[in-house]
Amino acid sequence: MTAPRRVVVTGAGRGIGRWVAKRFGRDADRVALVGLDGSELAGVATEIDGDTIEIEADLSDPASPDLVMDTVDRRWGGVDVLVNNAARFDHQMPVWEYRLQDWRDIVDVNVTAAFLLSRNAARLMIRDKVPGRIVNVGAIQQWSPLAGWSAYAASKGALASLTRALAVDLAGHGILVNAVAPGGVDVRSDEPGDDPTATLLGRLGHPAEIAEVVAFLASPAASFVVGEVIRCDGGRLLLPRSDPQQRSDPRQRSDFQQ
Repeated sequence: MTAPRRVVVTGAGRGIGRWVAKRFGRDADRVALVGLDGSELAGVATEIDGDTIEIEADLSDPASPDLVMDTVDRRWGGVDVLVNNAARFDHQMPVWEYRLQDWRDIVDVNVTAAFLLSRNAARLMIRDKVPGRIVNVGAIQQWSPLAGWSAYAASKGALASLTRALAVDLAGHGILVNAVAPGGVDVRSDEPGDDPTATLLGRLGHPAEIAEVVAFLASPAASFVVGEVIRCDGGRLLLPRSDPQQRSDPRQRSDFQQ
């Protein structure tokens, strides 16, 4: 019988992160749930039939990645899979209205925390000589940003570049790094959204569908996949953009995963 993997999922209290955590739980893996809201994490833990850790942490704090990995290492003796899903996208405004702190709020979580967590996880994986997996959750905004989301789009572009750079550094140690870039996903509902104009498939995606791609990238089935950013948007980016309002309306929250 295969030993359960030790999995860390950030932003695990809601949206895609919740479904990713549940998906690993389905495989009888041990799952460390990381998020801002302890009550949300506790709720997700009740949906997982297996060993979990709830780690309440603000990933904008540069000390949090150490706390997360130290906690997992003490409890389980290492880590096999890291899913960098946590993201901020709460500052929506024209670029000329941005303050430096608005930029930092987003980049600190979306990029810096992902880097620090990946660094710490890689240290444990290399120490233990495990064939680790790191999966970053990006967004199609890196290719097709909406007006008012410049910091978020830039952060997701940076995360894609970080994915490739980490892949180059870590592949020689048997650690594979990849990313999934969701879009057209309704994270606010447990039922797939019905929107004939949202994607080529005539519907919105469900977070569970993104979780399946994350699970694939973390599995032995993806043993020859490295440094990839897999777009998972139901063909949203292939739709014609004839309506300028569709591109500029920041209320289209279904593109985002937190």
